[in-house]
Amino acid sequence: MNARKWFLRVLIVFALIPCVAWLFLFWRIFAYSFFDDTGRAHAIVVLGDDTKDGVPSSLYQARLDRAAELYREGYAPLLFVTGGSETGRADTDAEVGARYLRAIGIPGEFIIASPYGENMFRAIQWADYEVRQYTDETDVSLFVSHDFHNLRIITTARDIGMPVIVSPVKTKNPFVKLYRTFVESFAYLAHAIQAS
Repeated sequence: MNARKWFLRVLIVFALIPCVAWLFLFWRIFAYSFFDDTGRAHAIVVLGDDTKDGVPSSLYQARLDRAAELYREGYAPLLFVTGGSETGRADTDAEVGARYLRAIGIPGEFIIASPYGENMFRAIQWADYEVRQYTDETDVSLFVSHDFHNLRIITTARDIGMPVIVSPVKTKNPFVKLYRTFVESFAYLAHAIQAS
């Protein structure tokens, strides 16, 4: 084998390593998206999403509806809603979410807006801080987001020492689920790079 062929084979192997690693991450995120350990907790934490003109996006509304359902079924006595705001907007995502929950009949005294967090990692950190103001350090929080966020929620919470279980909104369309998993894999990588 001449040096050129050997060099090309080594180059291909090194090029394949990141691809294989990404495929493994994609598979983990996809596998975790089927994970649902809904159970009793001390607080329900809803991860915020986009809002426009004081109205939650369809993704955010689905999360808020899921959290309201869990609250009504007695899974936890408190609801925490996370999410900051873009510059220039009057309301944070958390405040919009809290207002929506009150509008659908959840008593306001059981809703705590945590209007911080420019990304999921920061939102979970702030949620941990806020939840600890009302509960004990070992109390479990029930996180509500979409299923493709499960892995990032679980690993981020584990890294900061926050006991969590997840009750995701399920993505019904398989093609949308694959697309969302694809996007989430890059968000997860960006978070991992930023955290290291």
